[in-house]
Amino acid sequence: MRRIGKKMLLYIGMAIFFFLGYHYVAEVTAARSGETSFLTPIDGMIPFIPEFVFPYMSLYALFWLPVIVGRNITLRDFATIIVATAIMFTTAFTIYAIIPSRYPRPEISPDTSFVYYVLANALYAYDLPNNTLPSTHAGVVAILLAATWKKFGRRTYAVYALWGASILLSTVTVKQHYIVDLLSGIVLGIAAFAIARRIVRQKT
Repeated sequence: MRRIGKKMLLYIGMAIFFFLGYHYVAEVTAARSGETSFLTPIDGMIPFIPEFVFPYMSLYALFWLPVIVGRNITLRDFATIIVATAIMFTTAFTIYAIIPSRYPRPEISPDTSFVYYVLANALYAYDLPNNTLPSTHAGVVAILLAATWKKFGRRTYAVYALWGASILLSTVTVKQHYIVDLLSGIVLGIAAFAIARRIVRQKT
């Protein structure tokens, strides 16, 4: 229980860092965010699927739970995850400040259905349309999947990886990110994890 408690404290600290940093950069770059677009023909071919709001939002807490409570994820493993996430967030915030961008969200009515209500009033109200490149959702998924490789059993990891894949897909199907945001977020997450592993190994 102590190990889980320590992991929770680290997770909460990282969540606060993300919330404050993300929204601060979004606010100070709001006026400039419409100047840059990474829209490609591929983005236009990807359908808008509002139901993917649920896997998208699951990253905020639920996708972390197996890592927090997992017995095979030691405190050292979790520290590596937190360091990698901090590196990824800091890099992403810097890029947002230098190259602010905005995704042209579709106009929806929250009164259409429960799914649209959640999309408009939970996701769109919290997760602003700017701060697109790179996708921190993709970065976190990449970090957690890399960190849990060979830590979970094959079946458990397969389910976890499929869950992660649905989150990655959701970044473009709820029209929150461009395809280049998704790809750059994955690359950034993997790079941040590799750097974090070296840092933690040298410290311990």
